[in-house]
Amino acid sequence: MSGALLLGIISLVVATDIGLALLFIAQANRAESEMGAPLPAAGAPDPAAQRKTARLLLVTAPLIWLVVAALSFGIVPVDGIVPVKF
Repeated sequence: MSGALLLGIISLVVATDIGLALLFIAQANRAESEMGAPLPAAGAPDPAAQRKTARLLLVTAPLIWLVVAALSFGIVPVDGIVPVKF
């Protein structure tokens, strides 16, 4: 597999993960601002759990991208991945 292709695909996945994390944060903020309601709905999201998931995505996504970048550029040699050369 080409290192450039691998890096491109993982970059798209990381961008999607960061977008989802920002969506989770926005939903948690909206849910907390509506706490004046008498009782939360049975299927309502838990703001603390959403923030925890968002934090996990925001921390791990860039770390995964760095590992894949190291593999793609040949810093960590792996059989089956053709490194990107300039």
